[in-house]
This record gives sequence, structure tokens and C-alpha cells, in this order.
Amino acid sequence: MNANEAIAAAENRKVHLKNQLNLKKCSSPITPQATDNKVSEPTLITSSTPQSKEFKLAELKRLYNSDLISKEIYDERQKLILDSPSQ
Repeated sequence: MNANEAIAAAENRKVHLKNQLNLKKCSSPITPQATDNKVSEPTLITSSTPQSKEFKLAELKRLYNSDLISKEIYDERQKLILDSPSQ
């Protein structure tokens, strides 16, 4: 599976899980936000909760370290994240 397929599969899973939560009338899941290899207090995930650059970069690094994306994709996405306006 290449990086684009992995990303598409992850997006499909996310949509499926969101649909299941809505179907079963569940509240949104809570997930910890990782920073500096430490887990902070859990943050409620909602569609209006923006992800920080730090979180996006950590997730990108995790994907790269897990060999799910190439160095080229990593560098490209890293530049996009760093060049994007702060949220």
C-alpha cells in the first residue's frame, strides 16, 4: 500500500466511524493530544476543533517512522504544515 492509499484508507475509516457514532447516537470520542512524547489531558474531538501544527507534525513524523509515507511525502507535507497559517 502506498502513502496515498494509506491516507485514503484512513479517511474512509474516519468517515465510517463518524457514521457509526451518528447512527448509534454516541458522543464524540476523546483522544489524547501528544506533545514532546508526553500525553496531555484528553481533548474532545469535534469537527470544529483545529489541530495544531505541533500535532500535525507529530502525526506526520509517526507516519514516516512507521514507513507509511516516503521521505519525499514527509518533506512535502512538513513544508505545507509549516507554511500554513497558525490556527
